[in-house]
Order: sequence, then structure tokens, then C-alpha cells
Amino acid sequence: MADPDAYAIASIVLYSRIWAELERLHAAAAPPELHSQILRLEIHLLIQACDSWRWRGLMSPPQRRALQQTLADVLHRFAACDSGICAAAAGAAQNRLLDAVLDQCATLRSSAPQAAGILRQLQRYC
Repeated sequence: MADPDAYAIASIVLYSRIWAELERLHAAAAPPELHSQILRLEIHLLIQACDSWRWRGLMSPPQRRALQQTLADVLHRFAACDSGICAAAAGAAQNRLLDAVLDQCATLRSSAPQAAGILRQLQRYC
């Protein structure tokens, strides 16, 4: 099982990367539809990976379910668009990711004293 602080940090980094990808989506050199399909596939694969034997050994069941639910929520927001990921869906997904990052930051704040150093390093995400 992942240490709660390690899980929180890994979640923050993952959610922040997806948020940044959504930010760059319409500025990408590749056609937005292709970039959208790649991002959807990556999120889908992450959701599936949560059920793998390796990830089951790395995270507790509540941690895996929380990660799967957050990613599924993001993917669900993309369903509002016919093709690609429209700006409204990207914004809604980014809001969901920000909520998840803030939840993880709150977890770090309430944990051990060494979390203060970790939080200073993560201020750009929170």
C-alpha cells in the first residue's frame, strides 16, 4: 500500500499533468481531434491500469478507487463533445482535476510535520 503522502504527491503530479495537457490541447501542433483522442486513450489506460496486479500492490483499494473515480469523472466530462474535446468540457475537466489536487493538498496538510516541506515544493500545483 502506498504511503498516504506518497499517494497524495503522485496524485497531484498526475492530475496536474492532465490539467496541463488540457490547457495545451487547442494550442498543440497536432490536430485537436488527434490530441483529444490521445488524451482520452491515456486516461482510459490509466483507469484500466488501476485494476492490474502491480497497481493493486502499490495502492490500497480506497486509493485505487479514488484515482479511478477522479479519472472517470474527467473522461465523463469529455462525453459532452461530439468530436475532440471542446473548450467547455476541457474547462469542466480541469475544474474536477483542481478539486482533486486541492483534496490531496488538504491530506498533506493534515499529515505528518514533514509534509510542510513537501507542500513548499508543490505550491505550483496547489
